[in-house]
Amino acid sequence: MAVMKKKRLEGLVDAIFAIAMTILVLGIDVPTGTMSVPAMDAYIMGLASDLYSYCLSFLLLGVFWWVNHMHFEKLEKVDTGFIWINIVWLMVVVLVPFSTKLTGNYGDLVTPNILFHLNMLTIGLLLSMSWIYTQRNGLMDIGENEYRLILKKNLLMPLAAILALILTPIAPEYSSTAYAVLILKRLL
Repeated sequence: MAVMKKKRLEGLVDAIFAIAMTILVLGIDVPTGTMSVPAMDAYIMGLASDLYSYCLSFLLLGVFWWVNHMHFEKLEKVDTGFIWINIVWLMVVVLVPFSTKLTGNYGDLVTPNILFHLNMLTIGLLLSMSWIYTQRNGLMDIGENEYRLILKKNLLMPLAAILALILTPIAPEYSSTAYAVLILKRLL
């Protein structure tokens, strides 16, 4: 039995993604006071890590939002279990600006990168869990072959995060390149 219209939950998801994606830019500090041209140029060059983290996180959140939107297109109804999976998922999604700021400021360190990758892993696993839950509980009407194909695509994110976690102790500043394939696959 549906406990609410799916549009209500979909609206909440859209709002939280809009807020989280907007808050990402607040992690990029703007200098205050008067600066010389060379000082401003040096400051802008020093933002490279913050800008990289911002762009990566924005694109990853865009992929998550897109996959969730495709999921809602397939849903016929929602139930309490699905709502709670999504609430927990959204709780982890709103941690992305925090984990992004950490990697922007300390991207050469292991711990901030591990936290970012664990954030992405959890988001990816909960998103996949959501698809599994809706299929097993009859909340969407798709064939088994389509479901398996979608689930395989959704598991790319947790796999990318696991690869990033493996790369982190070796080269923390480059570990996030593990997400490039995922982003390119969704963009193309």
